[in-house]
Amino acid sequence: MAAKMASTGTYCQHISNNAPLDLCELDPALRRSGIEVAKKWIEGVAVLGAKSMRVNSGGPRVAPPAVPDPASGYPKNDLLAKYLTACIESFKEMADYGGKHGVRVTLENHWGLTANPINIRIVIDEVNHPYCEASPDFCNWEHEYLMYNGLKALAPYAHTNVHAKFWNRWKDNNVKRSVKIMTDAGYEGTFALEYEDGPWDGIEGSKYLYKEVLAAL
Repeated sequence: MAAKMASTGTYCQHISNNAPLDLCELDPALRRSGIEVAKKWIEGVAVLGAKSMRVNSGGPRVAPPAVPDPASGYPKNDLLAKYLTACIESFKEMADYGGKHGVRVTLENHWGLTANPINIRIVIDEVNHPYCEASPDFCNWEHEYLMYNGLKALAPYAHTNVHAKFWNRWKDNNVKRSVKIMTDAGYEGTFALEYEDGPWDGIEGSKYLYKEVLAAL
């Protein structure tokens, strides 16, 4: 199996970065500042030899909801579309910059725009650049029905790094099932083990993840 687990002390595969937080802001000055910070991180990541860098989309922590269209009564979300447009433009620029440095910029299902996996797909499809992709996280979902359906939606968009996470926030957290979703989609990148919280301490939790991912591969 070509997919692998991240090891420590041998090489740097992926950087998970929360520093640039304004990449989808509607204020042009804030968005420009976020892009410039992200570019500096890309330069640093390239020095470390990592292949990819995860960047937060920024913007509101909770994505704006749809509201009834006054004309038709149907749900409409013009504000979300504006945030998506800003995010797409930011990631186009960062993907170009990352390509020059050999570093892919990635979007993780997290909060704000990226809490919805379809928004991640929209950004990546619109950016349409080999240096922009997804870094799916097994547990960062808004509700239990996204645990596996959301992962299936993101799996074809991931190529370098996945967060194989255990988090007791959800009752059904079948790590093997999540790994299989990724490999069935042809994923051949790295599974980074991430133990958030649960019945074990950090060491035992990491051991559990290691065994589950390895068994699924």
